[in-house]
Amino acid sequence: MDEEAIPILHVKDAERAVAWYTRLGFVKEWEHRFEPGIPAFVCVASGRARLFLSEHSGDARPDTRVYLRVPNVDVIAAELNADVENTPWNTREFEVRDPDGNRLRVGSPSSPNVAGCGAGGTGGTGVAGAEALRDAERCLQRAQLASDVAALDRLIDDRLVFTGPDGRQALHQAGRSARPRIRRAGDDARR
Repeated sequence: MDEEAIPILHVKDAERAVAWYTRLGFVKEWEHRFEPGIPAFVCVASGRARLFLSEHSGDARPDTRVYLRVPNVDVIAAELNADVENTPWNTREFEVRDPDGNRLRVGSPSSPNVAGCGAGGTGGTGVAGAEALRDAERCLQRAQLASDVAALDRLIDDRLVFTGPDGRQALHQAGRSARPRIRRAGDDARR
């Protein structure tokens, strides 16, 4: 089991809070009460993210702020009718309060700046040969730095030859290679 930190948020009504958090894509994993009528302690999860929602006084401070990184902030913002902003630190984010006043900052990394990349593997320049390979490699590096696999698939041209970890060369076909390495001049000499 991996270590993880799970924020505890104070809620007045766990059932109402769980219903609200489902709008963010969370589902209730479990609920604990020492006995009927005692305050609830609930776990909600979305992917690897978990939040504890506690009705117990003293478990968490009101007005707590939690940051949630999500794959697509725009989908959640639309569900909550929130305005998304582009930040100087290259994310798209919005902030909202849950029914109990806890603050949630929700964000996604911005897409990499790949302007001019992707047209026929030539980076949109129409050049061919070694120039096209250098341009495609530049675009791939920009997408890899942003860890955007979808951008990689848009940028990789199936006419380029890639060398796999086992040293075999193959034509890349979009969607079949996760993070290909472009064969460069001199690669064979370094092995």
